[in-house]
Amino acid sequence: MKKISYIFLVIFTLNTTVCGALEKNPMSLNPMLNKVMPTVVNIRAQHDIPFAQHPYSEIQAGEDNVANKGSYVELGSGVILNAKSGIIVTNAHVVHDASTILITLNDNRKYLANLVGEDTVSDLAVLHIDAKNLTDINIGKSSNVKVGDFVTAIGNPFGLHQTATSGIVSGLHRRSLNGLNNFIQTDAPINPGNSGGALINLAGDLVGINTAILSTGNSGNIGIGFAIPSDLMVNIVKQLVKYSNVKRGLLGVTLQELTPQLGNALKVHTKNGVIVNSVSPESAAEKTGLKKNDVILAIDEQDVFTADEAKSYIGVLRENTKVALKIERDNLVQQKYATLKPLHAKSKVKEISPLSGITLMDYDEIDQAKNRTKGVMVTNVAQGSKAWLGGLSRGDVIISLNNKTIENLDQFTKQEASAVKENSGILIEVKRGISSYLIVVE
Repeated sequence: MKKISYIFLVIFTLNTTVCGALEKNPMSLNPMLNKVMPTVVNIRAQHDIPFAQHPYSEIQAGEDNVANKGSYVELGSGVILNAKSGIIVTNAHVVHDASTILITLNDNRKYLANLVGEDTVSDLAVLHIDAKNLTDINIGKSSNVKVGDFVTAIGNPFGLHQTATSGIVSGLHRRSLNGLNNFIQTDAPINPGNSGGALINLAGDLVGINTAILSTGNSGNIGIGFAIPSDLMVNIVKQLVKYSNVKRGLLGVTLQELTPQLGNALKVHTKNGVIVNSVSPESAAEKTGLKKNDVILAIDEQDVFTADEAKSYIGVLRENTKVALKIERDNLVQQKYATLKPLHAKSKVKEISPLSGITLMDYDEIDQAKNRTKGVMVTNVAQGSKAWLGGLSRGDVIISLNNKTIENLDQFTKQEASAVKENSGILIEVKRGISSYLIVVE
């Protein structure tokens, strides 16, 4: 009997201790959110152009968006990165071509924002407001994020003020259309209006900028959302603040994952890294001495495990940046240094072309199924241009022009010139995601 009483006393004591602990430290995100919420802002962007749905846009429904008024309003979110300077980061698609950008803070103060710079390739933009008593967010390292980590998305979904949703990181290194973003995938509900908002960890550190959702039709959130990693965001924002633009550098290689089978065939001892498939003539890679079948182990002392990781890292570095490449060749580890060459110089399109207003870059990728796609990728399409009206979108990979195969910019330029002489509509075949589409530009 004494033994039973003792056990009851112990259980009662433990329950009392646990309950007391819960009262002192409630299992709630509220204390952390109270610190972070003031760093997230709501954005209302007025676009004084004929209404047209951007493929990633989050348009506010209502009387503002009437085609005959020649304008529409787009809602989004932003994150304060520097309170002293009034610097805010958001998605480029939220504010691109906006005539007026209105910022509403957590305490309902409102300010007109200036666009410092934007980069449509990474879908990031930097805004500035002249305001005092701002709160900026602590930036975490997205490279430390793991699948299964708890995260919270904060933003302005459907125009609702300051909404927080929670979930976990459900995937990493999710590839964007242009292959430059290694998105963080989360099941924390992200809806229209969340674009540009914060994805934070349990410490309240910014690990991503919410940018897109995977949905079917008008179903909204289905549990698959994507965020731009904070590490990538920091590099882009630095360029936008300093230069108001992003000018990417080009290494000049195509890469492939190192599988056990390839490692055995090439007699490579390392298990990590990416294989150099080809080296472009007169490229930074050729100048530094990179060769086919070299294995890149690290870039700037950061280990590389996939081709997407390497491309994403190089893809945010500015032209003329010097990068350190740790490679393995003939079972010997070497250190090489390459200075990235300008990318934009070979991405110009003649203004006389019906396709003027688009920016292109060479595209040569091998997917996980070993399928290779060569062509030219559209990195930007000017709104109102003939290509834009024809349905060409950023991220499309052009693989043929008037039924002629296109594998690089030189072929595109030659075939484009031939199409201009014929003075007729241009039939373009593009690869968009895993599907192919035909587009006519007249």
